[in-house]
Amino acid sequence: MHQPYNPLWFLGSFAVLLLALAVALLLDRSKTITVPRWALLLLAVAAALQLLLAGLLQVRTDSQLRQELQSIPLTPISNLVLSRAGITRSITNQAEVDLLLRSMQSLSAVDAHHSYPVDLVDVSFDSGGNHFHYRIGHDSQRPDEYWITEAGRAPAGSSGREIGRVESAQLGQILQRLMGGK
Repeated sequence: MHQPYNPLWFLGSFAVLLLALAVALLLDRSKTITVPRWALLLLAVAAALQLLLAGLLQVRTDSQLRQELQSIPLTPISNLVLSRAGITRSITNQAEVDLLLRSMQSLSAVDAHHSYPVDLVDVSFDSGGNHFHYRIGHDSQRPDEYWITEAGRAPAGSSGREIGRVESAQLGQILQRLMGGK
């Protein structure tokens, strides 16, 4: 089971780099200490590289989380739990479990647009000795697009990390039927 990086260390060290750059600029401008231009350039380049590395690590982690979901075998999952707005359903029919998971596994990376997930459904199950928890949200603008977020390793109070989207008219129908038509 993939363990995503915690991005907080990037923020802390980036803040330290920016603070060092600001102090060096202030000292240089006040003529208290002459700071070599190469030192200022080095701090600026280090801060830019850190931002680039953080972005690359984010893309890589999202890709690994997508691959993790796509590689979960369907057959050993005998109980899948769906929750939405205080209503919980346990799905034990293997054909229904397979249908939902196959739809979720068809996710792909989609460029961001100005929308957000609505009508969130939590999906949790055990497979291969691991517990998985995902959240599916219907896109607020595109009728056949669903956001998939990895919610099992998200910090408390977070809606989870978006790992991809599914474009499917059937996914909404599947969720509607499994949640009892509500």
